[in-house]
Order: sequence, then C-alpha cells, then structure tokens
Amino acid sequence: MAKQRTQYCCSECGAHHTKWFGCCPSCNAWGTLEEQTPQHKASQYGPQHVELKQLDAHDAPETQRLSSGIAEWDRVSGGGIVPGSFMMVTGDPGNGHYEG
Repeated sequence: MAKQRTQYCCSECGAHHTKWFGCCPSCNAWGTLEEQTPQHKASQYGPQHVELKQLDAHDAPETQRLSSGIAEWDRVSGGGIVPGSFMMVTGDPGNGHYEG
C-alpha cells in the first residue's frame, strides 16, 4: 500500500504546502496551517475498465506483409515485414558476422 502523504492547508488563503510552517509562505499569516490527508480521486489516465482477451482471440485486421526472401526470418517476424514498420534486431557480438 502506498504511503499516506500529509499536506498542510492555510485556513486564510487556502494554499497547500508539503511541510508545516509557523507562518504561511503564501499569505504570511501566522498559525493558520492545518494538517490534512489529501483525498485521491480516480485518475483520468489510469485504466478504469480493462477487458482481458487471449492473444489468439484478438481479431486484428490482416496486414499485407513483404517477404524478406529468408524463410526463417519471415517465420520469426510473423509472416514477413509489415510495410512502414520498424524492427530492431540485436544479439551478442559476432552474431551478425557476414563474410561477403
């Protein structure tokens, strides 16, 4: 569970601060900071409702792929290269050694 944060709210000007001060830095009123625990509302960016699907149940449109001419590469890449896509292939040093 996340740590509960405390904030201090000025009863004069309504400013919020993360630390207690004797004098409110916003309005310079003395003894007006009151401890509060902020109420969190649901994030508009987080998942509110998520529906899980099996990968093989996903009905994605078929994309025309270009054959690379290398059968194993086409198999590993899902049937060929998707036009406009980007693939990064990495490996240990020496894996891509080419003797031309």
